[in-house]
Amino acid sequence: MTVKGEDEGGLSTITTVNIRVMDINDRNPEWVPFDFSVKEGCAGQIIGRIEAKDADELENGEI
Repeated sequence: MTVKGEDEGGLSTITTVNIRVMDINDRNPEWVPFDFSVKEGCAGQIIGRIEAKDADELENGEI
């Protein structure tokens, strides 16, 4: 996924975050839409949680 950081002055940067799904899927995971805002100077803090759902059975449905 692509992550964009932008400050109130309009400066921004973009980076890529790779998430590897280690499963032979019968059903693909579904990502719950999300959007986070972070104030400057919050390094090292948790800013949000990303959720996904997977309809596969047993351990193949764990995310």
